[in-house]
Amino acid sequence: MNYLYLYLLLPPLLAITGLMTYACWKLGRKPDLIIYNKVDGVKVPYVSRWYLALNKLYAVFLHEFANKDHDLPHNHIGPMVSLVIAGRGREEFFNVLGAKTGERELKPGRIYFRGTKYPHLIHSSAEEPLQTLVFAWIGAEKNWGFFNTDGAFYPAKEYCRSSNFNKSS
Repeated sequence: MNYLYLYLLLPPLLAITGLMTYACWKLGRKPDLIIYNKVDGVKVPYVSRWYLALNKLYAVFLHEFANKDHDLPHNHIGPMVSLVIAGRGREEFFNVLGAKTGERELKPGRIYFRGTKYPHLIHSSAEEPLQTLVFAWIGAEKNWGFFNTDGAFYPAKEYCRSSNFNKSS
């Protein structure tokens, strides 16, 4: 599939969401969702999410990563395009057996595409949180979840119910 048309849609979408972004972060709107992770046995916020648009086909949201990702690589329910607004981060890529296949640095002003088939992890720090604007297409990948290094796959619903993953809204 040719994703070039996605890049053509980004400028008008960015202009529309610019004011929403300002309202969320600068005017203090509370996140719609906070996902927690355990670091050294302590529950800490990993990512805060503000929804700008959400329906059955797509979602537009802001992410603020303030910690490392969960221990297991994961894929997503649909393809995503992310614009890094502020901060820096690192993204690691894995195969479906959980073996690392590469990584890239995430830098402000850059646009990144992420498909559904390849698991990844995002790393950021509380000192310089990674802030992204995300356009996600929903429903392309019905089998999404987390991948262990022994090749085991954990469906997202199962993993999210476990003690390793906590969220609040």
